[in-house]
Amino acid sequence: MTTPGTRSGTPDDVLDAVRPASPVITADRWFDADGRPYIARMELPLSAEEMVAALYGEHARLIPADLEADEDVWAHAALVVVQDGLHEIERIAAKIRKQKQSPTLAVPEWLAFCRRRVAEVTGDPGQWQAAKHRCPCGYATDDADAFDEHLGGTDGTEPEHFEVADGWTLPQVTQWQTAMAASPDE
Repeated sequence: MTTPGTRSGTPDDVLDAVRPASPVITADRWFDADGRPYIARMELPLSAEEMVAALYGEHARLIPADLEADEDVWAHAALVVVQDGLHEIERIAAKIRKQKQSPTLAVPEWLAFCRRRVAEVTGDPGQWQAAKHRCPCGYATDDADAFDEHLGGTDGTEPEHFEVADGWTLPQVTQWQTAMAASPDE
């Protein structure tokens, strides 16, 4: 029997230091099992930055609807790691860090979306919450000029982009936006 706070399949004295964990991604939905009778199971610790990099690297193939369900975020990140390798994910993360200082990032809106979804599924808003200037799309920075550029580049796009007041968390903002969108215009 597994004690709460420990991993199944390990002695009960081994604490599960890696949280939150993804759901099990199974063959039924994500993989073709024909001619593949064996199942490899593994746990691969990933940082939020690596999950974001994995999803961002797929900007040519994925759309926001592909990441609607929390399981989809975990599964797509896992698939990219399996297909491209952790080394490639680390390379993309380093490229994002380097380009963060310049406007050469290929698809900044997609990066902001990936950051927001990873923060939502991991329950850790991390960098977004700590930043001085935050947008509900997931974009966050301490640089006021860069934030103004972000807002200027999103004029007329939906959902609305604005600076989130201190004290609000990303889940609170997205819940508020959902409620506003659902309420009839007054």
